Amino acid sequence: MRRNAEFCEVFEEAISEIDQALAIDPSREDLLNLKKQTQQELTEWQSQKDEKANQASLKQHLVKAREYLAKKVYDEALMEIALGMTIDPENSDLKTLEEDIVKALAEAEIAEVEETQGTTESSTKSEEKDQLIWIHLRAADELQKQKEFAQALDELAKAYVIDPLNKELKKAEIRIRQNEIRHAQQTGQTLKMVYPNEKAMGGN
Repeated sequence: MRRNAEFCEVFEEAISEIDQALAIDPSREDLLNLKKQTQQELTEWQSQKDEKANQASLKQHLVKAREYLAKKVYDEALMEIALGMTIDPENSDLKTLEEDIVKALAEAEIAEVEETQGTTESSTKSEEKDQLIWIHLRAADELQKQKEFAQALDELAKAYVIDPLNKELKKAEIRIRQNEIRHAQQTGQTLKMVYPNEKAMGGN
């Protein structure tokens, strides 16, 4: 940091000295060209410095996200991904890791449902069960379009109670959580992770 500050001061001092010379003779073409070149070099140096800082920050967010994923702290992991995307929204490593985190989160919540509810089959007939799940999926999709992510996830939670292992529910949850993160990033809002309602999921 100190070295960067000193380097910046060198440029600024050089420009200041050129300005003093130009104050005496504003028509000197060589000084005007030298000032222009010095300013350009300063701009390029600052751009390179900023890019290095961004890359270092991006790498740090990736490392932290992987650490949180390993510890199964999914909300913090997704937060690191969201912060990283403010630096580089199209980063392939961030996108891949985001998918891994969301999938792990969905699997963890399904496992929790299985643990609390057991493997007892619902007495609802298969056709009726599929119809109810479809209704909740449709409602969740409509709520997501309206950016009501919390309510959309609540609809999925109700459907999970009917069929905790339903693959379409897993896909829908991953899609909704990804869209929630991107929406928060695009609108500049503080990301607030939303989870299915515990009562709807069968919790206490």
